[in-house]
Order: sequence, then structure tokens, then C-alpha cells
Amino acid sequence: MIKKTDKPSIAIIGCYYGAFPKWIQYWLKSCSMNPTIDFYIVTDITLDNLPDNVKIISLSLLELKTLADQTLGMNVALDRPYKLCDLKVFYGVIFHKYIYMYDYWGHCDFDLIWGNIRKFTDDYRIELYDKFLPFGHLSLYRNTSEVNTRYKLSGSATADYRTVLSSNENYAFDETDGIYSIFKKHNFPMFDKRIFAEIKTFHKRFRLKFIDRNYKNQVFYYKNGSVYRAYEEDEIKLDEYIYIHFRRKLKCGNKKWNEIDNFYISKEGMIDSTIDVPTVKDMERYNHNPGRIIEWLETGRFIINNIGKVKSKIENEIIAYRQKNN
Repeated sequence: MIKKTDKPSIAIIGCYYGAFPKWIQYWLKSCSMNPTIDFYIVTDITLDNLPDNVKIISLSLLELKTLADQTLGMNVALDRPYKLCDLKVFYGVIFHKYIYMYDYWGHCDFDLIWGNIRKFTDDYRIELYDKFLPFGHLSLYRNTSEVNTRYKLSGSATADYRTVLSSNENYAFDETDGIYSIFKKHNFPMFDKRIFAEIKTFHKRFRLKFIDRNYKNQVFYYKNGSVYRAYEEDEIKLDEYIYIHFRRKLKCGNKKWNEIDNFYISKEGMIDSTIDVPTVKDMERYNHNPGRIIEWLETGRFIINNIGKVKSKIENEIIAYRQKNN
């Protein structure tokens, strides 16, 4: 698959093993509304009735390991699906035969809903960058052999690529301490503005991670192929995002992707709705704010239960904040 367009062609690859999440049809809906982007799902699961721009690459986990061994020239540790997070950076090599004809390829997660991807890659001129976006949930790379093998260079703060590939441990090589640090060290052209909505996991209501501003009343939703946040600041204002990464299990209906229209994305799940511009009443209904004390307690409980992980996350957030404000 490839779309004829005068813009840089883009393929996005996601690997998934086990049962697809219930919201997969909503994910597919958001893919369908990006017709000039091609999506490849690598899986051993049968998934019928796909949008025209979504294709299944049918591989068992063992077959994927064999392909990785052959294309990367070494024995790759891939005993469990979660290790695929580390392999994302290597997809340009592993899946070369599927995506060699594209100008850019990317890796992605499935706990997200796509907005208007092409709007953001056009507005921020993706062609100026070898890497577009900083994190594992979506990063796009210029599709050349030089860029696709930069994982071999020095600069990773977590481990070198051979260690990453040969070990069953997870190194988050697709994140800031891995490939991002390599690109940063060598001053490769990279776009890392926070044009996406990344939701905190330890609050019940949807709040952006702390380096982004939150509001007393706010709600996230999908409308006509775009992802928005509506919030109250004297008046109702809107932010648009390239995607929302909700990072939790969400309830949803049983509709097929081609039956889905517009919907709220909230702690209550994917809620189909006819949306104009959300009101404060809608914000309260779909993203109830329990108050500062409750949210402070939620934060404290999370820190106590995850003190080591929190320290690492805060350090990464500080790095991201500094990069954003450089």
C-alpha cells in the first residue's frame, strides 16, 4: 500500500499479540480518517473489515523473531510481546520489505486515538527532520538506510543496541534515554515539540502530564478526524492534537469502525456523542474534576506505591521540559 500524494509518504507500524483491546475499532476509525497515511498491524490475530489504509502483516511472535534475527544479523531476544517496545526502533530494518517505498516510517502504540496526522506533519514540515516526535507511542523516521541504522551509534543512556537486542530485559530504547538520546548527542535534525496529548495514569480524570497545563474544567474528544481538548479559561477554548495517548483500559461500545462517528475520550470510556463545542456541563459530565485534595491524594498514593519509577519518570519529564523550553 502507498498513497499517491505530493506530500512525503508515511507508513506507521504497530505490533500486537494477545487479544486486541476493546477500543480497537475506535483506533481503526481514527486510522480511516487519515487516508494518506498507511498503517500496518503486525499480529497473529484475525481482524476483518479493515479501512482501506490499514493492512495486516500476519506473523506469529516466533516468525517475527526469525525475521528480526535475519534482518538484524544476530540472535534477538523476543520471548514475550512486551519486549517489542525495545524493537520499535529497529522496525525500519526488520520490516524493510514492507515499507521501503515510503519517505517516512513510524512505530506506534494502540492505547491512543489518532487526530489529523497530516495536518501536523505539514504544519511543522516533517521533511526538515530525520526524526519527528520524541516518544515510543509515535515516532516517525526518514526512511533511509543511514537514518534507520543510527541505533548503532553512541549516545544511548540506557544500553547499546546489541545489549538491548540480546537481553530479555526492557530498556525503553524507543524513549528519551534510548534512540532520542542518540539523535540528541549527534545533533541530528529532530522535531520534539509536544503536539500530542499524553494523559497521566494516576488520576481518575483525564489530566495532561505535568509539563503541560491543565484546567479545572476540561474534556477530550474526537470530532471529524481530529482530536481536541476543550477547556474553560474565561471562555471555552480548544487545543488540537496529533493524537491522544490515554494509557489505560477504556470501556467502549460494540460498534464497528465504519459505524462510529464522533466521541468523547474520557475516564468513562469512548462515549459516542453528537459534539458541537463542549460546554462546561459536558466537561463536568465526561471528565469530572473531584477537586485538588482528591487529586493530591491520588498523586501521593501513586508516589508511595511507585517511588522508584516516579523518580525516573520525573527525571524524564524534567529533561523533556528543558528540551521544550530551550
